[in-house]
Amino acid sequence: MSEQEKHSRLGASSAERWMNCPGSNVIIEQLRLEKDTDESSFAAEGTAAHEAASYCLVNQCDAWEIMGQTFYDHVVDVNMADAIQLYLEAINAIRAEHGCEGERISMVEERIAGDFDNLFYGTVDSAEYSFGLLDITDYKHGVGIAVDAEDNAQLMYYAVGLLLKMKINVGDNILVRLRIVQPRAFHVDGPIRAWDTTSDALYEWLHNELVPAMERARHDHTLVPGEHCRFCPSKLACPLLTGLFKVAISTDAKTMCRLTNEQLALDYQQIAGVKHFAKALEAEMMSRLNKGEKVSGGAPENTWKLVPGRSNRVLKPEGLEAIKEGEIPFDKADAYENSLKSVAQLEKISPKAAKWVKEYAFTPQHNLTVAPSTDKRAAVKVSSPEEDFGEYVKSE
Repeated sequence: MSEQEKHSRLGASSAERWMNCPGSNVIIEQLRLEKDTDESSFAAEGTAAHEAASYCLVNQCDAWEIMGQTFYDHVVDVNMADAIQLYLEAINAIRAEHGCEGERISMVEERIAGDFDNLFYGTVDSAEYSFGLLDITDYKHGVGIAVDAEDNAQLMYYAVGLLLKMKINVGDNILVRLRIVQPRAFHVDGPIRAWDTTSDALYEWLHNELVPAMERARHDHTLVPGEHCRFCPSKLACPLLTGLFKVAISTDAKTMCRLTNEQLALDYQQIAGVKHFAKALEAEMMSRLNKGEKVSGGAPENTWKLVPGRSNRVLKPEGLEAIKEGEIPFDKADAYENSLKSVAQLEKISPKAAKWVKEYAFTPQHNLTVAPSTDKRAAVKVSSPEEDFGEYVKSE
């Protein structure tokens, strides 16, 4: 199955975006973009974690048993295994509540589809059914954004698909429990969150909201900015976000005080989209510079380069050990003020302390950052693929 067939353009994972902003789907179609993007570089890790978790459920093993194995080009390490294990334990607890295997239907990576629309299809992570209760669980490996279960369009989409597949009819009104398991992102309600609804309520949502939204996403060019812009692959091509961004950077901040409360409320509603556009712009700049491309608007102050990120000095491990053992040329008590002083504070204790710091402190090199060519920091040399592999390409 191809990637395009596997992920519907009107699928569950992107439902929040295309249900709120139908025009985004039109732009994506015109640009022939395949799927939504995750602004984090850990999207592939999430896919790997899902594959690993599915393997454990199907083969009835714990996550520690697959440590060192590779899924989607990612090796399962202790951090991934810990997160997956929480998900496995949650599923095992749900299965225990539903009774023995003969009394329940267990589903893992279950495909769904609907005759009402050829783009309604997808895959459900895990589901259990018994005694009039349909339990659906979606695993989220992401660490950045905590997802709520209540009124979650992705979960409701999955639920409708399973109700149709299981031939549960309008009027049966069974209980449907929608659950999120997200071990690595903080949420006030904890890593496992659930919301109860009914099959009849979900069918009502299907006909009154989902079906009309799918139709709008095919033909309606209306663009609506919001938090859903975060994962939209057409952020940098979106005329609305581009326009909002240009207005934002050209507006004199001093005029903000003259806005009425109504104008302020309306403008503030657009802020999420502008932020996501700016982050996408930063990511694109970083990507091109990392490829060794020259990004310049002509003037030196509008020519960009990669430089080491700024960081504070820290003590080497042997310096920390020396302080711990008191093997230092100054009073150990002077090194503390509630906690260990910073390197800058330590060197101010005495000339001997300053000399010691020079030997035992260093400035770590953090991730690269973008800076104008006028920045005094030396540019990091990044070679293009042609420079690195050109001779091999020519030899072929």
